[in-house]
Amino acid sequence: MNFIKRTTYYEFKSATLNIREKILYKDLKSTVNKYAEKYQIVNSYNNPHPHIDPKRQVYFFCSIKEKKESFVHKYLIVDAETKEPITEGNGERWYYH
Repeated sequence: MNFIKRTTYYEFKSATLNIREKILYKDLKSTVNKYAEKYQIVNSYNNPHPHIDPKRQVYFFCSIKEKKESFVHKYLIVDAETKEPITEGNGERWYYH
């Protein structure tokens, strides 16, 4: 991932799941569901950027690490042509028993 400019994204050590995909921007939601549906994190990526063509190719990176009572996740979406970050974020979700 050394081609990515201006980002602090890195994968978790001992991650439960790492996703690295080159996809169309419009396929972001279905890609998240395909790999990480059980974590219910699709809302993190459910904010379409109004200035990005849905047919634009992007790199999608996501790293998830499960803990005893929760899991943490982080993600990065990069324009495949310009290599510029579109968005990145992270979060933690607690398991409810």
